[in-house]
Amino acid sequence: MDDGARHHSEIVCRDVVDLATDYLECAVRGLLRGDFESHLAGCEDCRAYLGQLLVVIRAASHIPHSWPAQDDRARSLELFRTWRSERAGSSEAT
Repeated sequence: MDDGARHHSEIVCRDVVDLATDYLECAVRGLLRGDFESHLAGCEDCRAYLGQLLVVIRAASHIPHSWPAQDDRARSLELFRTWRSERAGSSEAT
C-alpha cells in the first residue's frame, strides 16, 4: 500500500523508543510523524522517555569530545551488541 493511501497506523511505545532519535533529529516525516506525535499526546510514559532522552543529549553535549582508544571503542561496541542481543532475546520470550 502506498503512503498516500494508507490510514494512520497504530504507534506503540516500542515504536517510540525505536524512532525517538530520528524524531528528535527531524528525520521522521509525514504520516509517521503525525502518528508518532499522536501517540506522544496520549502516552505520559513516552513523553517522559523523550524528555529523559533530551536531558541525556543536552548533558552529553557538554562533555569534551575525545575519541576513546580503538580497543576501548571496540570493547564498548561489543558490550552494547551483547546487551542489545540479550535484551531482544528476553523480550521475545515474554
